[in-house]
Order: sequence, then C-alpha cells, then structure tokens
Amino acid sequence: MVEPSKKSAQDIEKIIIETLAKADIADSKDFCAEHQIDLQDLDGVLKSMAISEFVAINNLEVKTFEITPEGQEYLDKGTPEFNLTVSIEVGKDALIKDLQDKFGAEYVKVATMNAFKRKWLKPMGKEAVQRLAESPVDEDRNFLKDIVEKFRQD
Repeated sequence: MVEPSKKSAQDIEKIIIETLAKADIADSKDFCAEHQIDLQDLDGVLKSMAISEFVAINNLEVKTFEITPEGQEYLDKGTPEFNLTVSIEVGKDALIKDLQDKFGAEYVKVATMNAFKRKWLKPMGKEAVQRLAESPVDEDRNFLKDIVEKFRQD
C-alpha cells in the first residue's frame, strides 16, 4: 500500500472540489487511497468545508469484522473438543496422557472440558476419557462458517 504524501489543506480542498464537480465521493477511504491523502487530513478539510456550507457530509456507519487467529484455526481445522472426540473410538477409553502427547496438554484440557459439557466424552477416573457421542456435530465451526459466509455476501 502506498503511504499518503502530506498534502496541504488547500491541495486537499482543490482535489475535493474537482472530484465533486464530476461525482459524489461515495467512500472517503477509497478517495484517500486514490488520491494519496491521509484520512485524518481529509476529515479535517471536509469538516471545515461543511461548516462553511461548501459540502454536505453524510456519515454512514460501516461495520466490519475480522476473525481472530483462534477463530480461523477453528474454521480451518474444527474445534478442539470436536477433534479430540473424533480421535477416540466410540465406547473406547483413551488415556489423557496419550491424548496430551498427541494434541498437547493445554489443548486437551480445553477440549475435554468442552466435550464433557456437550456430553461427547465422559471422564473415566482422572487418567482416561471415554467417547459417548457417535456422531458429534461441530456446531461452533458451522456457526463460524455461517458468519463468514454471511459477511462475505453483504
């Protein structure tokens, strides 16, 4: 991305007037990128022009979202509780130590707590878990997929 060069208020005002003579400015961020103007500088000039009633400003609320790295990992690979659960055969016991060796201690801690809540796994003493769920559904991953799909459509 090209860094905007420092332009004077008069230069920015001239660019605004020339642009408005042809069409409205639909998006100030796009306008700044196109003309290499700092957004805060543009904002100041536009407010000054609005006070003098040279321009009318319509502020539009824009909502954006960004998925976190953890959310992206769940989206790509599934949630820890789902992955841990499907790694164990239905009705079979799995040693916590073996799962920690495979997935990592913190991962297993989080995954087992959530899998217990969902009744996908049950504890078998302190050293093992047993898979209960025959066909678990990774609802959190599906929810993330739905959100991402919805925002990509909008």
